[in-house]
Amino acid sequence: MPQHQKLNQNKHKYKQKNHSSASVKRIALKKNKFSQKKKMKNSKDLRKSADAQMKQRIERELAERAAKHGGPIRSIKLVEKEWLADNPVECGQPEAEKREIP
Repeated sequence: MPQHQKLNQNKHKYKQKNHSSASVKRIALKKNKFSQKKKMKNSKDLRKSADAQMKQRIERELAERAAKHGGPIRSIKLVEKEWLADNPVECGQPEAEKREIP
C-alpha cells in the first residue's frame, strides 16, 4: 500500500476518536514510522535466517560427500585443488607440456 494511502487510513482511525486534525496527522505519521522500522527489522531477521539456512545446507552437503567417499569433511575448494593437481593435462595446461609426452 502506498505511503499516502496508509497515512489516510491511519488518519481515519484516529478521527473517529475525536482528535483534532493536527494531532490525527501527527499520530498517523508516528504509526507509519513505527511500522516501517518494524518491517526493516523483520527483513534483516529474514536475511540472517536465510544465510544461516544456506550455511547449514552447504555443511550438510559436504558431510554427505565426505560420508560417500569415506573421509573427513573437506571444503569444495580443497577437493577441486586436489583434482587439478592429479589431472594437469585435462584442465588447461599449456600445449608444450602436452607435447612432451611421447
